[in-house]
Formats: sequence, structure tokens, C-alpha cells
Amino acid sequence: MPWTSSGSLTSDRIPTRQPTTAPAKQQVKGKSQAGPPKSKAVSPLETRLHNVEYASGKEKDPKGGCFCLAREHGLSTYVPLCYGCGLVLCNLNLPHYACPHCGESFLDNTRRSALVAQILEELRGQVAKEEEERNRAIEEARKAEGAFPMLPGASGTQGVRRPSGKGTATGPQSSHKVLSLNSTTKKVTVSSYTNTPISFVRVNDCLCHLQVLLDLVSEYTFPVPSP
Repeated sequence: MPWTSSGSLTSDRIPTRQPTTAPAKQQVKGKSQAGPPKSKAVSPLETRLHNVEYASGKEKDPKGGCFCLAREHGLSTYVPLCYGCGLVLCNLNLPHYACPHCGESFLDNTRRSALVAQILEELRGQVAKEEEERNRAIEEARKAEGAFPMLPGASGTQGVRRPSGKGTATGPQSSHKVLSLNSTTKKVTVSSYTNTPISFVRVNDCLCHLQVLLDLVSEYTFPVPSP
């Protein structure tokens, strides 16, 4: 590449493109962190609580409400009777809507506070119930896997595994020799074995075999070799 009079390369005159720096944190569309899915019982209670807190209470139900007088549906647990006309309201008539007959609002200052407290109590009870059922399911799954039950208050501690099978090995493999005595021929044989360590469940069996062997050895008198 030819040199210019200034002693620099011709390519040095080409303006360099500045690299575009990406923002440190890109905004994520939608929710940044999705929480655990809400149950079919919790979501309606939260929606009902929001409506009771912020609705004016003067609008009627766009669907027209229900006039079954609680004969086809259960009686409303929030506003069972209209304060204005005495209409019996079933549970399809939501408390944040006005009376479908006379338009009486159920959300004045006193009634709104009482309804909010009632729905909050229902919501807390439902959440506590689901949490208890979730913990019970986790406990049952842990027991099915062979873990000991967790102590109260040790929610973050893993259960201790029960040994599976006949026992759990407690060390590396080892070789050993077994001295056996034939009670008929009175001959002593030495055998070498290499196996996994004795598990704690089989310790009692090994001790029993050892005791039998010691009893046999005690009954036999070994000849003393001549010097």
C-alpha cells in the first residue's frame, strides 16, 4: 500500500466507525420475573378484592345480574340482601356492582371497608390452606423417596436419606482372610476374600458367624510344633 507524503497509510484517512455500545441492561418486555402460578381459587379472590377497593359501585352488572332469588345459585356471602329494595341476591351478583333491580350501591364508606376486610380474610385463609397442602405434598414425596421427616422450622434442610436395600457401605473395598475349622476332619483352612465393607445392617449377622467360629476354635486343641 503506497505511503503518503505525511508518512501515513492511505487507509488511515478512512474514518473509522465507532462501535455502538449496547445498553448495560435491556428492558424486558412484559413482566420481569414471573412468580408461581396462582390457583383457581386465589385469582378470583384477588380480582374481587381489587374491584371492591377501586370500583365506584354505581355501575350495574353489564350481564344484567341474576334474579333467581338464590333459588338456582347459592346465597351471596357478601351482600345477601339489597339495602334499598330488599332483593335477595345470589352469588352471581358481585358486590362491586349495584343492585340489578333498584341500582343501590353496596360500596359506601362503611360497607366497602367491611367487604375489603372480609375478602382479605378469605384470601389469607386460602393462601394458608394451599401452602399447607403444598408442604404436605412435599413431605409425602420426601417420605416416598426414603427420607426422614423434616423437623418443624427446618424448611431449608434436606431430609436424611434412609439406607436402601440391605445396608449402606461405610468405606472402600477391603480384603480379608477367614480362618475356618472343619469339625469333622479337624482341619483348619484359610480363605481370602475381597468384598465391600460390611454394612451396618449386616453387622449383627457377622458377629453371630464370628461367635460360632470362636466356639469351634475353642473346642479344638492345636498341636504344638516341635522346636
